[in-house]
Amino acid sequence: MKRLLSILFLLCLALGSRASFVVSNDDVMTFSASSYDLDLRAEGVTFASYFALRYPGLTNHFRPISRAGEGDQGWYQSEEEKWGLPYWALGTSQVRHFTSPDDNGGYTSNNVIQYRTNIFAAPGLFYNGTATTNEGYSFPMTFFSMGVPPHDSSDGDGGQVDRNYASTNLNGIYGTPIVNLWPELWTNGWNTDAVGSRVLGFSTGSHPYQGGFVAMSLAKLRALGVDTNIATIAFDFSAVSAVTNHCTATGLTKSGASLSGTVRFDCLPMGWVEQPGTVTNQGSMCFQAIPSFANYMTFIIQGTNFDPAAIYSISVNGVLSDTCTGAQLNSGRNWFTNTTGPIWAQRAAVVNAYLDLYGFDHTTLIQTHPAGNGVLGVLDVVGLKSVESQEYDTNGKRGSTYVSAVASSVAQLNAYDAAIYSAAQPVNYTFNISQCIPRLAPFRR
Repeated sequence: MKRLLSILFLLCLALGSRASFVVSNDDVMTFSASSYDLDLRAEGVTFASYFALRYPGLTNHFRPISRAGEGDQGWYQSEEEKWGLPYWALGTSQVRHFTSPDDNGGYTSNNVIQYRTNIFAAPGLFYNGTATTNEGYSFPMTFFSMGVPPHDSSDGDGGQVDRNYASTNLNGIYGTPIVNLWPELWTNGWNTDAVGSRVLGFSTGSHPYQGGFVAMSLAKLRALGVDTNIATIAFDFSAVSAVTNHCTATGLTKSGASLSGTVRFDCLPMGWVEQPGTVTNQGSMCFQAIPSFANYMTFIIQGTNFDPAAIYSISVNGVLSDTCTGAQLNSGRNWFTNTTGPIWAQRAAVVNAYLDLYGFDHTTLIQTHPAGNGVLGVLDVVGLKSVESQEYDTNGKRGSTYVSAVASSVAQLNAYDAAIYSAAQPVNYTFNISQCIPRLAPFRR
């Protein structure tokens, strides 16, 4: 009975938490997902790309602070202040930390809540290696418990259901959106994939593939209540005009059965790692295994008054990006999952810029160096971790003394923010929608 009442309570909270997720300039967002967010996987890259591509007019600071194999107890007692505080203390706007309970340590629901209420007491309280202390920080920040994905087993459980239950209870305790990740993924298609094609996962160590991480990011973002209606443009073939949302259309012209013009999108959908033919690194496998997720975000290219029976090609900057009937075009084409052409290339460029921030190779996703500068000639996250370990572990610094010691190194990551948001900036795209004229068969007597 108590469990039923808890579920009903959480459902009420969920229904009340669908308000939009507010993003402002200069927000600090940190992300921890144990080994899911380290090399070969980089789960946070897909999640983070949403914010840069949806809000290119803002510059926010996304920082991965994951550590492999670390359970909640170890994170609280040895890791949180070291990896989190240098970023959180510099926040001038909203400070948010997104974190998922994991299976390291084999915790039950009660264990997860016990340690995570301690973890979520920061920045007022940290465990300094000996005791819980006040390090002198009191800025507001929000901890988001992001749910638990399915386990590498035929029933997807392995303790994950119980830990996911703990995560949603933490949402209720802290008043954050309910991220009920396990059932959202399992019942929508991961259950079938787990005993079928397994394009969502799992690799060595029971880690999801990129398709699994795309599914996880979409479910998390949707639960947070972010804006998923990215942009819409409806070209009117008869009026030679366009109705737009989050974009503009200029210079529209019609020639015969073709309509052309310039489109500038205010924002674009999130990206992901997409390496066709690899399965493990082909994020679009998400939509093969869970087709309903293809409509979790909308980026609509639509027509009005196009010949329903005709076939049309849609080119962007001269590159064929879609082919469909006039009827399909008039109904609207959701290009959220379209990985062809220049628009996708821009989304992929943002993903690659995040991989540079991480210090990972764009193709292999392997960490490119153990310490020192990254591809921009300044410290990336990999290089910064070496500095932080030196000051925190070797030199024993804590609190403001520690933050001051690493501040100049932390600031070097801003160069990667600039590169990320430069890649996300709106650009002009030339659209051409042309009717495909079938070649006439040769005349025969």
